Amino acid sequence: MRLAAVDSLRSGNAADADALLLQALGDSDWEVVERAAAALGERGAGPDAAKALSKVALGAPARRTRILAARALAKLPGWADAAEALTRVRPDDYAVALDSVGAVGWTRESEALVKFVERGLSLRKDEKAQAAAAGAIGVYAAADRVAKLRALTALPDAAVSAAAVDAVRAKPDDAYLPALVEILARRRPSSARRGARGWRSSRRRRGSRRATRRRRRRRSSRTR
Repeated sequence: MRLAAVDSLRSGNAADADALLLQALGDSDWEVVERAAAALGERGAGPDAAKALSKVALGAPARRTRILAARALAKLPGWADAAEALTRVRPDDYAVALDSVGAVGWTRESEALVKFVERGLSLRKDEKAQAAAAGAIGVYAAADRVAKLRALTALPDAAVSAAAVDAVRAKPDDAYLPALVEILARRRPSSARRGARGWRSSRRRRGSRRATRRRRRRRSSRTR
């Protein structure tokens, strides 16, 4: 019932449609919240909607809902101040904020968002925030994204590299293809190869120990 009401407001011309959709952002049903956010974005609602969507983009419990709210925010005339508010968070919330900042960045360009992403990439002790920052590659100008993709995938942290590669799916472009082919052709870092060899060696040792225990059990059973 509430979903049908949101869909009706989305395409209708009621004078209070935006106000009612703003109320729906507080609904307990995540699907109602997501549809209300999308409707506000399509309607090009005013500053109050931008502020409310920025709160959803930071505070919704599900990542999917936060991303959808951020994408809707990017469609609004008053997106800039609300998007910048996403960067004013505590360090503990950087990873969540960077996800939403990245979603805005594919549609809008903002120096403040770029600076926030660069700050996230510099957090060497916060791997989750670093990976989220790599996934926010959309904030960079289109002409700079391929170079940034190459740079991020050259870093030793596999989570950062994977996040950058995964992020370009948001807005596919043939310009990424040469870089992606290069990335796939790269050899794994020596540390990764050593790690793989160590893992295989460890498996062999465990297998050898199990075989030794089985032989001992068989000998023991024969002597009884």
